[in-house]
Amino acid sequence: MWRNVFLVFLLIFTAGADANVYTWTDSSGRLHFSDIPVPGASKYQVKGSNRIYNPTYNLEANRKREEVPFQMVKGNMMVRGKVNGIPLRFVVDTGASHVVIPPAVAKRADIRSQGAREVVMDTANGKARAVAVWLDRLDIDSISEKHVRAVIQKLPGKEEKGLLGMNFLGRYKMTVDHQHHVLILERR
Repeated sequence: MWRNVFLVFLLIFTAGADANVYTWTDSSGRLHFSDIPVPGASKYQVKGSNRIYNPTYNLEANRKREEVPFQMVKGNMMVRGKVNGIPLRFVVDTGASHVVIPPAVAKRADIRSQGAREVVMDTANGKARAVAVWLDRLDIDSISEKHVRAVIQKLPGKEEKGLLGMNFLGRYKMTVDHQHHVLILERR
């Protein structure tokens, strides 16, 4: 009996001590890695690194995801945010190239537009003049971005609101979950 225990121990100990990695290509051309040698496999030599190249590793599954709640208001997807700490509701607008903030919020957020560059914007209502500025900080729910380009422009309607344009949204892969009323944003 002790002899059998010794043999099992010896097999386990020597198998763990080998710790080689083997590689092979199957009949469909897919590359495989394993710590168990199979017929036709060769030892994989890692050169100057302790990592193994694995083309099937899912990097997307490890990206940080943020869920931003939204509300549908008169056909617009609205999210809550802050411009330099000043609260503002934003319309999520994938057709807008820039973040747009109203003049009153810019003033409360201490955003200086004097000497800023004037730009001409193509809007749904035609061409409009606006002032291009940099926001020190833009928060959308739990997401915080620093040094974001924006334009100061009054939007139609009585409600004070901004537009969340592609210079912010383009930093993320965006999925809309209508069932749960959340935007799922993953950093690109």
